[in-house]
Amino acid sequence: MDLDGVIINSLPATDAAIAVVAGAALGRRVSADECRACAGGSPPEALRRLGVVDADLVYERGFDDALRASLAEMVVFARVVAAVAGLAAAHASVAVVTAQARRRIGMLLPPELAGVVDTVIAHEDVQRPRPAPDGVRAALRMLGVAPGRAVFVGDGPDDMLAGRAAGVCSLGVTWGFHSEDALVEAGASGIVRDPDQLAEQVVRHLLGRGEGPSGWKGDLPA
Repeated sequence: MDLDGVIINSLPATDAAIAVVAGAALGRRVSADECRACAGGSPPEALRRLGVVDADLVYERGFDDALRASLAEMVVFARVVAAVAGLAAAHASVAVVTAQARRRIGMLLPPELAGVVDTVIAHEDVQRPRPAPDGVRAALRMLGVAPGRAVFVGDGPDDMLAGRAAGVCSLGVTWGFHSEDALVEAGASGIVRDPDQLAEQVVRHLLGRGEGPSGWKGDLPA
């Protein structure tokens, strides 16, 4: 499953970190609202739009520390965390596929999932980002799971396209950053509107393909 937009919303923390880094580079106060107005790409691109010279270097030197200091702004979807933990307890293998750099996984992945997630595919682990299927396929290889026994959960059209290209069932969630219509248009196999229904929907789609998690007993997780 995807990390940002499914398990967490790191945008408030990211905006706050960019504001700190840009403010230090520009010698003035930069608001989170300014950062949000310059969003739409990577943090270095936001820094460039704010007028920061040598944005890539400034980003590399200061962003991670600023993000760590801004983590109180990050939103964790607690009911999603509970659903993922429930799937793992029911013997499902769990992978996270994210565009985040591996060095930030430790600060962004909720600690409740540290012992639950079997593998993480980070930005530098794939040659092509989503909508290419590379990340999903890498997760399948690491887990030793066939595409027909997998579900990829994401919040954006690129997630749906990546899952379909990898041959897995793609579930779109509506609490992320994209509309339900966009998810459907991108070919979502199903839509999850309530985090409390996430585990049940994952299992139902697996059983609908004739598969379930390893050791599955047929009951849905609570």
